[in-house]
Amino acid sequence: MEGKLKQIAEEQEITIRPGFWDDPKKAELLMRAIQEKKTWTDDFAKARAAFDDMMVMNEFLAAGDATEEDLEKTIHHSPQADRGPGIPAHAQR
Repeated sequence: MEGKLKQIAEEQEITIRPGFWDDPKKAELLMRAIQEKKTWTDDFAKARAAFDDMMVMNEFLAAGDATEEDLEKTIHHSPQADRGPGIPAHAQR
């Protein structure tokens, strides 16, 4: 994750250099590569946050401060649960 974030920052620096758009095709390829990395890092951050939320809820469940229904709600209301059809439930967690 840190490596991708560093790459994004470095590549974004390239985009503000004079002459960046002199080669539009090359510029577009770099912009697409940056966007792909951003999508990956954003999705990873959302998945990590959802995982952390579920782990906290699991601790509450173990301590008796939450119910299994609370845990299920956390799982089904995570950002990854909104990915739509085609993503198996186990891949969303």
